[in-house]
Parts: sequence; structure tokens; C-alpha cells
Amino acid sequence: MLASTWTDRPMMQVALKPVATQGDPLRTAAYDRLWASSKRFRVIYRTVNGSLGMVLLADAALRIVVIYSFSSGQIAQSGLISQLPFVVLIAAWFLINRGLLVWRARRMLDAECDVAQGTEKKLFPPAGDSYTRMSSAVRPTG
Repeated sequence: MLASTWTDRPMMQVALKPVATQGDPLRTAAYDRLWASSKRFRVIYRTVNGSLGMVLLADAALRIVVIYSFSSGQIAQSGLISQLPFVVLIAAWFLINRGLLVWRARRMLDAECDVAQGTEKKLFPPAGDSYTRMSSAVRPTG
């Protein structure tokens, strides 16, 4: 998992593409365009992939510590306890990625679909401060 982060097709990019596109050919084409043209989009998916790789690596290390800290008579107990870090790490990974990254990728994909359909919405305000963007009708005087 971790090693695929720096390849052209990280594992999570391949695994999450059907989820993100929902089988819609328009969204699939938009996804492919974004992957090819947007460094930010690729960074999001590589971050998700790399962070999962780190979680799996941490889980493996924690399992080794837990298993070897119990005696051979306590194998059943060590097996149960070794599952707890994995559950906690995966839950934290899911919540963090869902809360910080997934919505950004979805927003970018939705915007790319809107561009393809000609119904582009502004994700970010135009450059300049709010004063220069106001119409003259509502611009404060003085």
C-alpha cells in the first residue's frame, strides 16, 4: 500500500474511483481529466493512500509488540488485544480522511463535471479584495 503511493496509480486511487464516479460515464471522464491535470487532486489521493499505508505499518508494529509482550499461555488474550489498535487506527484514519480530504476531492470532481456540462459554478471568489469585487451599486461611499 505504502509503496504504491508514488506510482502512477496508487491503490486507493484505483479502489476509490468507482466510489467517486458512481458508475456515471461523465463523472468517470471528469475523474480521469482531473487525475491527469490536477496536482492537487493527485495529492489528495496519494495522501489517502500513504496515510493508509502508514496505518497498516503502525498496526503491524503494534501487533508485534502486543503479541511478544504476552506469554504463550495468554495467546487468546493477546490476539484480542492486538485487534484493538487496528480498530482504533482505522477508525481515526477514516474520520480524518473523510473530514479533511474526501470532501475536497468530491468538490473538485463536481466542479469538473459542471465544467464539462457547461454549468460551471465558482468554487472560489475571483482574485482581489472584497471591495474591488463589489458592484458599484453596493460599493460603500466615503
